[in-house]
Amino acid sequence: MKINTGLKPAQTKMLNRALKTLMKSENGLAVLLQSLLLPLLAQQGGVSLPSTPGFGGGGGGGQASAPAIGNFLGGGGGGGGATASASRSRPGSVSAKSAGMSEIRGGSAIGKKIAAEAQRHATGSGGYCFKYVGESLRKFGINTSGASAYMAADQLAKNPKVKEVKAAPQNFKKLPPGAIVVWDKGPGHPHGHISIALGNGKEASDVIRDQITTYGTKARVFMPKK
Repeated sequence: MKINTGLKPAQTKMLNRALKTLMKSENGLAVLLQSLLLPLLAQQGGVSLPSTPGFGGGGGGGQASAPAIGNFLGGGGGGGGATASASRSRPGSVSAKSAGMSEIRGGSAIGKKIAAEAQRHATGSGGYCFKYVGESLRKFGINTSGASAYMAADQLAKNPKVKEVKAAPQNFKKLPPGAIVVWDKGPGHPHGHISIALGNGKEASDVIRDQITTYGTKARVFMPKK
């Protein structure tokens, strides 16, 4: 392949070698252009390259594209897509509205009071978790309503007196006192389940039992604010 760019023979040879490499593989496109081609183009006063699919433009398939050529040369970059490093989400990352286990260990004074009340109030015989937990929380101004325990999750998410936190079910026995766990409804569990952690690996609802870590549905955890 010969390209008439007005470059010196040595520069043209380098350019051709880079282009042949790019034709064989799309990997490292941005790096090669930045390290090999762009310095040469800059020396020639900004010789333009043909547009490449997924490079700088909108890009198809909803995938993030490599940085636009204008960004390398100090220009605005046009309507290019976000860089891959900026657009990729990090697995397991915690959102700004949530806290991780390391931030909630130990609990709070209000959490300990809620746990103590839930433990004292757990005098049922099973099957009425939402009723008993709701009565315990109500004494602290945390109100829930409805016919099923799973409904409490969306209500608590909007309550300014609690905050939702990220916690994996296998860590539920490590939850501090006062943590509220709401399990969603699912096959065999039409009403879901709700409980208050006691901080010792146990939970209180209408009865006291080991903290549930396997229920077959998704769980959400809420902590009373200090």
